Amino acid sequence: MAGRRICAGYYRRYDGKTVYVISTATDADTGEETVIWTAYPFADVPKYYTSNKKSFCSFVEVDGERKAKYKRLTNMRILETAIERLEDEGFRGPVRKRQRRQLEEEYDSRRYQLSLTYLTYAKDLCENYNFDRSKYRLCVNEKRFAAITRSDFAKLKEDL
Repeated sequence: MAGRRICAGYYRRYDGKTVYVISTATDADTGEETVIWTAYPFADVPKYYTSNKKSFCSFVEVDGERKAKYKRLTNMRILETAIERLEDEGFRGPVRKRQRRQLEEEYDSRRYQLSLTYLTYAKDLCENYNFDRSKYRLCVNEKRFAAITRSDFAKLKEDL
């Protein structure tokens, strides 16, 4: 569990207390990863704590039941005022994930198996694999042709 990726955000401790993980850092002497966190709700005078990553990711036994020491709460959003306060204190704000690349209006206009050489055909398959797989799954799950013709669906199925 020590290989687990720790992201900035809210976590619930096994005893029900909510904490906010600010960042991770590396200990200069030992090279061990450390998690920097603060209690939630945020106090007027902030107190910051550190835990080594191995301890943060460990399990505890509560009433005979094995539980993760900290569990990520993905449904809580940090307020902009809290982000500003952390940045004023010298911490970096949370890094937002980049949005996945969208194919601009090519959903209907994609052509299958029209490449002149095998190399361009293979390149086309690789570049569009995730998109084609998603389209195929949509059609299979819906049990109908969604944004694709019957002949193109046969080609799509062959390509995958």
